[in-house]
Amino acid sequence: MKKAIKIGLAIVVVALLVVAAQQGLKYYLKGPARYFNAIIVTGEDADVQAAKELYKDQSANVTEYPFKAVNNPIAMLDENGEQMVRDGEPVFIDDIYLILFKSTAKEMLNDQMFRIRKDGDEMTGSIATIPMTQIEGLDGAQNIYLGSPELMTSLNVDGTDIALQHAGYAWIGYYPDKSAVVIVDDATYDAIQRDEQTICRMPFAKGRMDLRNTEDTNAIKNKLSGFPELDIDYGYID
Repeated sequence: MKKAIKIGLAIVVVALLVVAAQQGLKYYLKGPARYFNAIIVTGEDADVQAAKELYKDQSANVTEYPFKAVNNPIAMLDENGEQMVRDGEPVFIDDIYLILFKSTAKEMLNDQMFRIRKDGDEMTGSIATIPMTQIEGLDGAQNIYLGSPELMTSLNVDGTDIALQHAGYAWIGYYPDKSAVVIVDDATYDAIQRDEQTICRMPFAKGRMDLRNTEDTNAIKNKLSGFPELDIDYGYID
């Protein structure tokens, strides 16, 4: 009888060790916890307002920020540096720039909407990020570019060059994406002939989720699946 008990205990201990090892490996592969307690949706205002309605009983202190989107087509080149052609047509990709008022950028900075890599190294590929706390030149006269490490000195919008000062690699929400941020003065913003769109942050009324948990992120995506044109991202409010 005692021998059977010992064998049973040994099996339980081995099983616990296997589970612990699996959990440890799972944690190692996914990295440290990346909690979020807010959803960030970006797109046409009508879609944003409809998404807000879905979360009206689950979110609090919702904030909205206006922006204009500018697409800058870039020719795709092959390995020989020649223009790529598909089905007889030249191939382009769109660089997308989110244009913000300076006053809007200041509000978003205060609301912890911009994030940067935690270690400050733009080329490590680290997934650890922290809120951006300052934007160099935001109080000055120059227009500002927040984007990939390559310095961009100007953005051409409808034939007009907007001079830019690169102020680091930062983005809105947890995930860096193809949209770079350009911060301009009021006159420049008003002169850009694009329809205004909306960025909306919806903090959870309570609780938090983890980006490593696909069940958490899938729950958000499934609830917002009726709005395929919306960009969905996540945020954390201290």
